Amino acid sequence: MVTAWGSGAPVGLLRFIVFIPCGVLYSIASNHWNVIRKNPELHSGLYGFAVVHGEQFAHRWTKFGYFWNFAVWIPDIVAPAPFSVVFAMVDTAIAILMSISASNQTAYAPHNIDYCGGTASHDMWLPAGNNESFYEASARLNATQTNSFQMCKSYVVEWQYGIVISVFYTLIAFINVMVCAYEFMDRIKKPKKQDKSFAKWVWNAAVALPVVICTLLVTVLYVVPVLFFRCLPISAKAKTRYMRRYTMKSGQAIMQVGQVQLEKLKCRVSKKRGMEKRYQGGVAGEPTGLADFLGIYDILILVVENLHYADIVNLSLACKSVRESVLPADDYERRLLHFNMYTCDEPKTQCWVCANQICATCTYEHKLPQTTIYHHLDACNTYCNPCYKTLHSNPLRIDADPQMCVCAPVTPTPNRFQRHMNGPAFYSSRQRALPLITRHICLHCAYLTEEQVLEQRKKRTESEVRGTGKRGEDKCKKCAVELGGGPRWWVCGKCNLECGSWCHGAWGKNKKKKKKKKKEKMHGEMILVGEDAV
Repeated sequence: MVTAWGSGAPVGLLRFIVFIPCGVLYSIASNHWNVIRKNPELHSGLYGFAVVHGEQFAHRWTKFGYFWNFAVWIPDIVAPAPFSVVFAMVDTAIAILMSISASNQTAYAPHNIDYCGGTASHDMWLPAGNNESFYEASARLNATQTNSFQMCKSYVVEWQYGIVISVFYTLIAFINVMVCAYEFMDRIKKPKKQDKSFAKWVWNAAVALPVVICTLLVTVLYVVPVLFFRCLPISAKAKTRYMRRYTMKSGQAIMQVGQVQLEKLKCRVSKKRGMEKRYQGGVAGEPTGLADFLGIYDILILVVENLHYADIVNLSLACKSVRESVLPADDYERRLLHFNMYTCDEPKTQCWVCANQICATCTYEHKLPQTTIYHHLDACNTYCNPCYKTLHSNPLRIDADPQMCVCAPVTPTPNRFQRHMNGPAFYSSRQRALPLITRHICLHCAYLTEEQVLEQRKKRTESEVRGTGKRGEDKCKKCAVELGGGPRWWVCGKCNLECGSWCHGAWGKNKKKKKKKKKEKMHGEMILVGEDAV
């Protein structure tokens, strides 16, 4: 039944039927035109210029007809009847152009495959004084056709497909025009039989026009380019994807610079207010025998060699006098370094939560949920530019869907749009199903609850995930080369795909330039000695 909403199933079915014939015709015409275009022997005029102009014309308009039919397949079905005439006009133009192309091919292509048999492909289109016909020369220069008969047959098939497709496009245009005319006349003659008047029908069709235009734009500007991009060679796709990601990293870096500067400002304000004060010393407390005993450095080191790092930290908290003997304020950093060297047994590691040193004997295992940020901490690694490019050029992963890693669990703090799309139950249920990962922590952190442990670890984790912490993100995971300034490519170690999470740092600074500036600054400051210092 014909309705006001487009031509419906008949036109959709015809366009679907034309898909494969259009593709075959486009492939044959492209092959013929590429052979003629690339070989001066065929387009220099030896065999005339009719085939040159005919195949160029056929290649250009069969390509347009193929992509047009694909782009408007769905819009033509759902478009209101008054606007189907727009598609009919283009289809009529394509039918005319296909007919002109078939007419041009009549001058140099036979209409029946039987005419190519025997010596016909040699005798046909043989210039005077030349012992090789056009079909023989084309077969010799074309890798897909092995002999002159096959080449002559391909020209016959191209002409036949052109005639058939021009008929189909004419039929599609005719149906669109007739449906539009029928609906238009029906609305004028029988307005009372409908609940809506003719003016209201025109108004509804006009309101639906933006939807049709949007659908058409999405199809032409997104679906068709994506399908075309999928057909490109791997080298072209890899370069395009690299440039797209490079541009996105540049924009992301600009936003993250502002966030880092804001965090630095908060740290400065907190230090000025006295919120982060380190041990200052200066108060000796009441002298004790233990403090006097540990005040001798050699004896202290002998004691430290038989302790764990957590034990020496606990010992320094016994009283003020012991604190001054074990960790004096004026020798704080050096003492900690020596305690790291002499305490604990090999192998030594750092507590997952704090900066304390642990070993296999003094470590405590704590099972904690693998939330989103800790997944990125464990799984994501930095790659240099060459390694990242080879990752994109891998033919086994170039058409992976999706191109970005999706291994990370869902965020525990979804935004309003995410909650609206998936619902709050989606995120809460997945947070309860998170896997538990064993973390090695020190004695002090073992007394904390799970929430306290995750909260204390959070700030350090954010710094390490951005690549600004002390986790070794200044080297490529694959080739171990030192990373300089530029984009930071984060790759998941599980699926070997790029991680596009915004928690990672998008851009890195050149550390060599920083060191050079410091050296120049130190050399620029003059140190005066003796009489010059007065």
